[in-house]
Amino acid sequence: MKRSLVLLFFLLSASSFADLGLKDRFVIPEDNDVNVELTKVNQASHIGTRVNILVWNIYKQAKTGLEQELNSLIRDKDIVLLQEGFLTDFGRRIYEGTGLEFIFATSYFDKKFGMANSGVLTGSRFNVVKHFWQRSKHREPIIGTPKMVLFTEYKIENSKNNLLVANIHGINFVRAYMLRDQLDEVAKVLKAHKGPAILGGDFNTWTKTKLNNMYASLKPAGMSQVKFKKSPHTVMGKPLDHVWVRGFKVLATDIPNSKASDHKPLTVELEL
Repeated sequence: MKRSLVLLFFLLSASSFADLGLKDRFVIPEDNDVNVELTKVNQASHIGTRVNILVWNIYKQAKTGLEQELNSLIRDKDIVLLQEGFLTDFGRRIYEGTGLEFIFATSYFDKKFGMANSGVLTGSRFNVVKHFWQRSKHREPIIGTPKMVLFTEYKIENSKNNLLVANIHGINFVRAYMLRDQLDEVAKVLKAHKGPAILGGDFNTWTKTKLNNMYASLKPAGMSQVKFKKSPHTVMGKPLDHVWVRGFKVLATDIPNSKASDHKPLTVELEL
């Protein structure tokens, strides 16, 4: 019943959104304009045996206190996966002030904010040896924008294999099979990779079917879901944010309290 009410509200609002010209407001980038390398700083050349990560949908930096909380959370983190990044002047200042190397994958440019990039971004304390992206083949209704997955690779000390990290923002307000299509494309990359892997982000799995599809896509790729003792951000009782790993032992997890976004940050300590 709750799901039906949410979908009904969304559909009834469609004409209102159309009147606002939202579809014309957002511009999908050409392939060559998707990636932005935000910072170039001296990084470690290899990761060690332990990796601390942060996964967080930061709500386009729209809530107060984000800069302070993000700087506090990343103090001991090696890899940071953020969704709903927004490259306004304020956003750039936040990311460039962290001391991390950030790669941004743009979903769309927002005309209302001077063509600022919106998308996912991954920061690290290690040199990125390779990065690439996937754009969802389906588009979100009304505004017509895709969602992005950003892949980054890092060298591992004393190993021939690289660490693959995938940062996902799952497509929302669509039928379950459309999210499944996006997850299946991610799973293909994860399965083909020969080394350890981390996948984290906002999956928008707010129905049982979407949750089950996530498991069906990722488990055959050898991925294991990280379990949290606390409850992450939920919609209709279903968690949206997840972390999956392969080739790691989970040492610790936490979901710190935060009012700086509509999602809660996830932190995980891993050991190869």
